[in-house]
Amino acid sequence: IYARGAETAAGDFGVNLSLQWAQQYWSEIEMLKDGPFVPPFHIAPERQLLGLAFPVHTPEELFGALVVIVDIKPVVNGLIAQLHPGQAGRMCLVDGRGQIVYHSLPAMISGGAGRIMLPRRLFAEQSGFGIFPASGQGRFFPGQCTLIAWDSGPIGSEKMIVALAA
Repeated sequence: IYARGAETAAGDFGVNLSLQWAQQYWSEIEMLKDGPFVPPFHIAPERQLLGLAFPVHTPEELFGALVVIVDIKPVVNGLIAQLHPGQAGRMCLVDGRGQIVYHSLPAMISGGAGRIMLPRRLFAEQSGFGIFPASGQGRFFPGQCTLIAWDSGPIGSEKMIVALAA
């Protein structure tokens, strides 16, 4: 097991998380032909971790899994957090399950706070823009109708959405 960003993954925490992911998602890893399986991100305000699980085969059977843990917080802080949408705008990075990986309001980062309600179009379409009413609990950008522009891309089997709202 290799854990990149071990100072963030905190050694034992990273090892325990990789073992948990390997056990919990064994059936998905077992069915892979190529490429990694990407379990749900581990998101907390202090650490944002991505897992990549690769099947390890013998000629006869699945022997095990190699789980790589990547600390994505430096990437998020170095790239996404540097986009400044202005005083009234907001920026966020959300996984395909609606879990906030980054938000320009740090209190919005998931870390056990649950998922947020986003317009379905952000999940259904690769990119786009639209005006959406701000309603319901856990809304994306509180308090107003929101113009949102977004783009998305895959990380393994997981979809990531970068959204900018004004």
